[in-house]
This record gives sequence, C-alpha cells and structure tokens, in this order.
Amino acid sequence: MKNICISGIHTDAGKSHVSAALCYAFGYEYFKLIQAGALTDESFVKKTAPHVISHAPGIMLQTPASPHVGMIKENVKFDGLSIKIPKDENVLTELAGGLFCPLDENAYMIDFMAKSGLPTFLVARNYLGSINHTVLSIEALKARNIEILGVIFSQIRDEMSQSFLQNKYKDLNFFVLEDFDLGFEKVANNLKEQILRSGVKL
Repeated sequence: MKNICISGIHTDAGKSHVSAALCYAFGYEYFKLIQAGALTDESFVKKTAPHVISHAPGIMLQTPASPHVGMIKENVKFDGLSIKIPKDENVLTELAGGLFCPLDENAYMIDFMAKSGLPTFLVARNYLGSINHTVLSIEALKARNIEILGVIFSQIRDEMSQSFLQNKYKDLNFFVLEDFDLGFEKVANNLKEQILRSGVKL
C-alpha cells in the first residue's frame, strides 16, 4: 500500500485513535512525524494495537507544546521538512496538531504534506466551532492540491454537523470512527469496511 498521513482539524481531534484503527485494520506501520511531550502517541497506538509495527518519531521533543516552542526551550535546531519517512510504502504518518501547527521555526504541518505528496485522511471531531475548523482545513488542503482520501469523524457524533459537511463537499468521502468503548477491533474493522465500500484506493 502507498504511504498515507493522518492530519487533523486541530489538536486532540482524534488522530491517534484513527491511526491505531487504520494500522490495525489495514496493516500499516506507524510513524509519528514529530512528538512533543513525554506521553507519546506511539505508546498509545502500541497499547491499543500491540501487533502494529511502529517506528521511532522523526523528531522527539520533551516539551508538551507546539514544536517551535520545544525547539526554543530545549535549545535544539532541526529542519522539519527534511524528516524522512522510514519506508517508501505501507507507512502511516501521524502529524501533530492541526494543519497549521508549526513544524519548526519556519514551516507548518501542511507544508510537509505538500512537499512529501502524501495523501491524507483528515480527522474531524464534533464540537462547537468544528464545522468552521473542518471547512478551513478542507479548503487549505484543496488549495495546495493535497489529496484528501476522506474526512473521518472521530468518536463524538453529531449527525447535523456531519450532514451539513457532506452536503457541502459531495466530492469527498466521509467516514465515522466510533468510540473504542464499543470494542477496538469491532470499531477498527467497521472503519475499514466503510473505506473499502467507498472505493478509496490505499
């Protein structure tokens, strides 16, 4: 399968939940582009889906904040656009924060997406203001000609918000990742079935 990335409409949209589900269901290997903070998304994915192969983060920062802040506080320098994905295929890369979360002192997450050419699942979460964040994210991806494999609503459902977005963007695929309390394997396989039925090519 081709490499893909998981992006989000903001921090805590549910990217790690979606990443764990997709890695489990499709057999992707997991890679976190940049990790900020001691509580790692990699550890969550490995705990949730123990058999998933994971790679060390591209950049590891100890400061639980935007990467550009971590760079300053920890006195480190790096070029985020030069981070290498571990393999040329079958790797799912989880980004940090939203599309315009700083990657380093100069670039955003969306800049890495545009440079790498990775198609993306955009993770959305329903809350007051989420339609605005989702539309802005979709429009930003479209403006940069980044392939959107689909929008995945993570866990918290709001059928009215979802219906509004689906009517607005009839050219996009929309999926739902249910709450893991229903059973991780069941939820992951349900998401897989939705994606396969849609005809999305991975």
